[in-house]
Amino acid sequence: MKKHKLLIFALSIMGIMAVSSCETMPNELNSFLSNQSSVVDTSFIENSEDLSSGETSTSENEASSDNNSLKDKDSSSLEDPSSDTSIENVSSSSSSVTSFEKEDGEKPDTNGLYYKLNDDAESYTCIGFYPEEDVDIEVEVPSTLNIPSMHNNLPVTIIGEYAFWGKEIKEVNIPNSVTEIKMKAFEQCYSLETVHFSDNITSIGDTAFSECESLQNFTLPSKLKKIENQAFGYCTSLTEVIIPNGTLSIGPSSFEENTNLEKVVIPDSVLTIGNNAFSRDENLSNVTLGKGCKVISAYMFYNCRALENLEIPEGVEEIQERAFEWCTSLKTLKFPSTLTRIGEYILNSSAYQKNVLESITYNGSKDDWENKVIRHQNWEFVNHKFQLICNDETIELR
Repeated sequence: MKKHKLLIFALSIMGIMAVSSCETMPNELNSFLSNQSSVVDTSFIENSEDLSSGETSTSENEASSDNNSLKDKDSSSLEDPSSDTSIENVSSSSSSVTSFEKEDGEKPDTNGLYYKLNDDAESYTCIGFYPEEDVDIEVEVPSTLNIPSMHNNLPVTIIGEYAFWGKEIKEVNIPNSVTEIKMKAFEQCYSLETVHFSDNITSIGDTAFSECESLQNFTLPSKLKKIENQAFGYCTSLTEVIIPNGTLSIGPSSFEENTNLEKVVIPDSVLTIGNNAFSRDENLSNVTLGKGCKVISAYMFYNCRALENLEIPEGVEEIQERAFEWCTSLKTLKFPSTLTRIGEYILNSSAYQKNVLESITYNGSKDDWENKVIRHQNWEFVNHKFQLICNDETIELR
């Protein structure tokens, strides 16, 4: 009888183990256990101190119930494509939520413009007609662009990078809340003719208005401090540029190849002017340089073929290489007494192009010229003689 009970106990344990690894027990085992239930004294199993079959059975039944529940859900989802929990709809639902969050954070204003909150959390950058993540959406661009001064009750202080790049805009009105125009903000706006700047703008970024070939004369902001690299390069309709007093720097190529530019006025406040700043301005004939800049940079007036007379103001210490190269109409040039260094080929005009230079006036003595001014051996590379007029003596050169 004891062996019989042990056999039944072993079979019971095997049945429990089978339940944990299979969804249903074999029919033969179910039948055997059912027939023996009236014979076996189940208290032997239930009361055993060494076993916890009751806890195991409960745990296994809960696990089996959970597995069946998940199986039913998976089966239901796969069978019904419209179910919210199907694989396709889960993906679609997730994408929809993400899209909604982006749109909710970047809704355009009534003008169709988007904005980005600045790091100070107290002002906005206008980023143009597109949210940052999507530049493929189609928008209707007005011919006259009026940038608002406020957004969500905060000031709009910056026009962002690429904000209106390549747009068919004819006129732009920038409010006084704006203090900075970032790089490429209006680059290649070929139809842009008129810009009304905010007086509070202090910086105009790299190529901000480059290749705006229809852009006509404008008044630069009175508080302007920096004009960055090529900010107004290739603006072929400009005829006059007057830099406001208070501006500190003019970047490289900032007004390069403005082929119809005739007049440039630079105030004493400007301390640095970059290479090629006015190069290839073929019609530039009237230049006023302030006394704040110490260096005439390389290629600064390169190929300015209409320039006939130029006075370098007192305070300038260096003229870098090729500064006036290919200025084939240059007749007179005035050097200051503060000049200490001259780079190579500043007057080079090639053996194939006649140079009409008549004289250079130096505001110092012959002795100063010969001992104080360090000159590259090819500084005066021209194809004819001209005069160097010092305060005390005239020297024939070439």
